[in-house]
Amino acid sequence: MEAAFAAAFAAGHPWAAIVGTDCPDLGATQVLAAGDALRHHDLVTVPALDGGYTLLALNAPHPALFSDIDWSTDSVHAQTISRAREAGLRAHHLPALRDVDTAADWRAFGSP
Repeated sequence: MEAAFAAAFAAGHPWAAIVGTDCPDLGATQVLAAGDALRHHDLVTVPALDGGYTLLALNAPHPALFSDIDWSTDSVHAQTISRAREAGLRAHHLPALRDVDTAADWRAFGSP
């Protein structure tokens, strides 16, 4: 993720977002809202209900956001925001969404 952001900013993009491919409810509305919120914030997240995030958008590279994170745990979002605070970054959070990590998660969307 850190490398993807670095590449986007090296290419001259004013902001970039990574999105989880396991969140059926994440769409253009959230991506556009994140881009809009970046006018006044350094990072924007769409938290996942399980403690991660389904979208992370930045307006500049911030490598510290990706260090010392317990990936694939229920503390990813909290740790990321902690790193942001430590770096003095302004964070904005859009409404949380459910992602799909298990069969039970998939069934929660009404799928068999």
